Amino acid sequence: MLDSTFYFEGYVAYGTKDHRVKGSAIAYLSLNKTAPYRFPNNYFKVSYLYDVDVPGHTFSVTNRATAFSSFQTGKTNYWLYSRIFELQYFRDFENHFSYILGYKNWQQTPAAALVYQKNDDGSLVNNLTTSELNLHLRYAPHEELIQGSRTRHSIHNPYPIYDLLINRSLGGKYAYTDFGINIYKRFYLSQAGFTDVTLLGGYVLGKVPFPLLNISPANQSLAYKRDAYNALNYLEFVSDHYLGLNLTHTFNGFLLNKVPLIKHLKWREFISAKILYGGLRAENDPTQSTGLYRLPAATKSSNGTYTLGSAPYVEVGAGIANIFKFLRIDLIRRCNYLDQPGARVFSIKFSFQPEF
Repeated sequence: MLDSTFYFEGYVAYGTKDHRVKGSAIAYLSLNKTAPYRFPNNYFKVSYLYDVDVPGHTFSVTNRATAFSSFQTGKTNYWLYSRIFELQYFRDFENHFSYILGYKNWQQTPAAALVYQKNDDGSLVNNLTTSELNLHLRYAPHEELIQGSRTRHSIHNPYPIYDLLINRSLGGKYAYTDFGINIYKRFYLSQAGFTDVTLLGGYVLGKVPFPLLNISPANQSLAYKRDAYNALNYLEFVSDHYLGLNLTHTFNGFLLNKVPLIKHLKWREFISAKILYGGLRAENDPTQSTGLYRLPAATKSSNGTYTLGSAPYVEVGAGIANIFKFLRIDLIRRCNYLDQPGARVFSIKFSFQPEF
């Protein structure tokens, strides 16, 4: 921070295996002399990033939530180098409606076992560059915030939170519009605890290769990720339309508090379920339409990429939180699509969730 108007942040890293320098630089211009992590926001942001990650993630390699994220399970040999330039305008209103209007230029270069190969003549594509206009609308009525020195967090309440994201391509080889919606709400059930429900959906309008489709967010790390499918492999499913439902019920000790001895540990039990329905229209299916990229096939070092069939993908889980006052452990069971290479029936995930 230079003063209450200008803010800067960034990082530089060096890869010991690929011998490449990576980094990010971000500059903020606050119009209301408020830090970007404080409410309300009214600022411009310009950023540049060059880094590596797995497809379908938002640079999880450099933005680790916990130490458990450094440990991966199964095969992880799909990598993507990204150069991203973004110019954005953020605006919060006192009623907790907000919007982000932005421009994004993204050059993505496949690496390791990931290749972009045309499905008509088999030629390889070195990189894919797109430019987009983005609009993100968010409404969180009656929202209350905890604001720290670097971050801010929303306090759970009974009111829903609505998110709508629209991305529109600008020029380039592929013309598309990508719509995404997310609705979250917590339901309080008195002594029986509470249930968190997230309804999500999306639609890609236009003919595009698989890197521009919706890549179902997977998680092969040991860290539990709330918004990912924790029993999926990276780049396992792609779709141009999808609908999902995520449920987590926290009993908040309703059951374990009735067990002698264990009740003194003050553990918190919970169950979860995630359901994802989706698919590809014929125009975006590389087996039915030309001018696209072949979906990655399963190899000795990597799992393949597929489309969802008539049945939705389902995973369920159960776990315990507040172990030693901070540790949460999830046992996740994958219910279907078990015949695909590398499919894991059970996964164990960890996360830090301090309770006071």
